[in-house]
Amino acid sequence: MKWDIKMSIEKINSWNNIILGDCCKEKPSYGINAAAVEFNEELPRYIRITDIDDYGRFSPNKLTSVNEKGWEDFILKKDDILFVRTGSTTGKSYLYQEKDGELVYAGFLIKFSVDKTILLPYYLKLFTESSFYNQWVSVMSVRSGQPGINSKEYSLLPIHLPPLKEQEKIAKILSTWDEAIETTQSLIEKLQFRKKGLMQELLSGKKRLAGFSEQWEENNLGDYFTERKETGLEDLELLSVGKEGVYPQDNSNKKDTSNSNKSKYKRICKGDIGYNTMRMWQGRSALSNLEGIVSPAYTILNPKENCDSVFFSHLFKLDDMIHKFYRNSQGMVSDTWMCKFKDLKIIKFNAPSSLSEQKAISKIIDLSDIEISEKKAYLLQLKNQKKGLMQQLLTGKKRVKL
Repeated sequence: MKWDIKMSIEKINSWNNIILGDCCKEKPSYGINAAAVEFNEELPRYIRITDIDDYGRFSPNKLTSVNEKGWEDFILKKDDILFVRTGSTTGKSYLYQEKDGELVYAGFLIKFSVDKTILLPYYLKLFTESSFYNQWVSVMSVRSGQPGINSKEYSLLPIHLPPLKEQEKIAKILSTWDEAIETTQSLIEKLQFRKKGLMQELLSGKKRLAGFSEQWEENNLGDYFTERKETGLEDLELLSVGKEGVYPQDNSNKKDTSNSNKSKYKRICKGDIGYNTMRMWQGRSALSNLEGIVSPAYTILNPKENCDSVFFSHLFKLDDMIHKFYRNSQGMVSDTWMCKFKDLKIIKFNAPSSLSEQKAISKIIDLSDIEISEKKAYLLQLKNQKKGLMQQLLTGKKRVKL
């Protein structure tokens, strides 16, 4: 079926139905086909698909550079916008910010330079966050059988475009939310970094809490946990173990792949820690606040009386502990490495012998988690407000006063 580039755009007086290609001052261009090299201050920074986060920011896990002949031709300029052209993140966009430094863009990205007398770059970036744009990408990207949109197809992106003055007013309104979102995201990242440092100090004993001076002891994990192996409890609720904790399978976004026969599924109780036997070396564990059953692929740790499971749930996230799980996992290749309870229980580590000190440390880390959760809830509120405003302003359902 022939693609209708106008889709279901409703014509509004004084707004134009236009395509992206007619708003550009030059043809779109593909990035440089070059491998990343180790970051070097003498070379430009390299931006690839993986360096653009879910919010359209340049946010690399590790800065890299590019040192290919001709890289100078691929330097981004103010107001350039990039589009991902292939893969699962097709449609993701990034508006160049000078604060990100000198950037050279990679081959799986397409650069557009718009004519600001027709279309404001920031307005275009806002448009790429709209539900209309996401719908367009989902339809356009799968026509060839695999996710991808080329430069010609991006040039056909239909935009319902208000006059320039109205674009400016809309952009100004929405930029207020963007600034608040950016500030909150930055604060969350700082709080997460602070929490990581706090965990490293408190859970290793490098920093002691007031009122506790008793020497920490080296013990085995088996001194604090037994393995819960209760099965045949099919009437209990089916639970999933994820990065954020243990939750009902019905609340999961993942497809239910559980077996219809759940007689071998394991019971997990409130206060237990469940971990993926084949992925503990990657830190796949979570504290349960629920009772139910989980897949036999998980090992269930039942805390003894001398164990605060909240303390240990945090301890299991430390890089040093994850490395110990890695060293104690058995198997020929990484896909089959398993850390069964017999392997885990012999792992040695230092911990407070006092249950009250374990709980005191847990409380401080939990307070940090609560603070982060509150900021995340506020961030979600801001995003929902912005989404609602965009739905009104970018469609013309609500007009701004000029």
